[in-house]
Amino acid sequence: SGDLSLLYNRGIIEPCDPVFLCEGVLDAVVLTQSGYAAATVLGGANFRPEMAEDFAGKQVFLAFGSNYVSRRHAIAVAGLLSQTAAAVYIVTLPAGYRSPAEMFSLEEDPGLVFAGLVEHAQHECRYEAFMPDTRNVRAFAQEVLERREGQYQGISTGFSHLDRQLLGGLREGLYLLAGTPGMGKTTFMRQLADQVAADDTAPVLFLSMEMSCFELWAKSVAREMELPVVDVLTGRVDEDEFRDVSARYAEVLNGVWTIEGNDATTVAGLAERVAEVQNQVGATPAVFVDSLQRLPVTGASDLELSAKDAEACLALKRMSRRLGCPVVVAVSLNREAREINGAFVATELTEVEHVADVVAILRAAGSRTSADAAAAEMAQDPSRMVLEITKSRNGTTGSLPLLFHKRSGRFVEGTHATGI
Repeated sequence: SGDLSLLYNRGIIEPCDPVFLCEGVLDAVVLTQSGYAAATVLGGANFRPEMAEDFAGKQVFLAFGSNYVSRRHAIAVAGLLSQTAAAVYIVTLPAGYRSPAEMFSLEEDPGLVFAGLVEHAQHECRYEAFMPDTRNVRAFAQEVLERREGQYQGISTGFSHLDRQLLGGLREGLYLLAGTPGMGKTTFMRQLADQVAADDTAPVLFLSMEMSCFELWAKSVAREMELPVVDVLTGRVDEDEFRDVSARYAEVLNGVWTIEGNDATTVAGLAERVAEVQNQVGATPAVFVDSLQRLPVTGASDLELSAKDAEACLALKRMSRRLGCPVVVAVSLNREAREINGAFVATELTEVEHVADVVAILRAAGSRTSADAAAAEMAQDPSRMVLEITKSRNGTTGSLPLLFHKRSGRFVEGTHATGI
């Protein structure tokens, strides 16, 4: 279900005390069958303040996942519950178990182990509004060790060199993809989204503030058919090939949710759609927004454009942190954006780049030398392009060569020198 107000097994809450709250339906089923009255919210980020009323006067034990994001969700939910519940406790799972259901399926004596966890939570892990960091460092340590063992990977972009530059792919955080008009930002972003979905590592939520779903689907199918997108838009296609390619692309779209934005679209509304995807598939999507300048900001009508963009970026960054999802946002640069003394200067980035975790600029390979060289590069097919990562909070900066086949709208990793 996509209903964000849904509490699975809600009926068990009223007659029972204490009660347990989980993140997954299977967790609630397993705990209830083991004698613990358990309800579940479909993903900790979906817990709403009004849900806390159901737990008024109860002792509540939060049995969320053991990873860092779930732990953070547990603390946020505990804060809401503490306003109505008699007491809130956070159950910490043993190292190596990602959920209560997994622990019950793998432990030799899970009932005894879980009873010990509950007792420990009751004595040591009662939620308080202001707690020292040591209460939460265990989840952090476990997450680091799991990453050491390769249990946590980034979401692959489908470009191997870019994945390496990003230390394994996309992760929770704000990624800005900037470029002047005509550089292919939307085309590149949609290809990234398709490749993420095709890899089946994570679902995709794509917010388009300019293009329709029809136009975006046409871009994707044209790329696969190696045709100009205008041929797909006007129906100039071979029927059998088109049916075959569109059927295969439909399989990719099982993991893609595309939203056509409008003047009423907000970051808060986008966050609700992210939570709906989490509800439906049980996984956090990679989020793509095209583009920043078109995204409305609540209460920002009197702000200057640069300040509005900064507010939108900050809201998207907070959404990424709260929901644990990567957010990739297209930023349109003025044609006057240019290299000065080795640094890329663009007024559109001045107010927003400090918020971002990664800033990447898509440009023609010749744009460092002169506007004429850039125009000459863009006139070629394929065009020599560069994805220049100018900021990477936890990774490395540098330039990645790309070839842009404009005719079919396909980017591939290139081999030309990036300093040209």
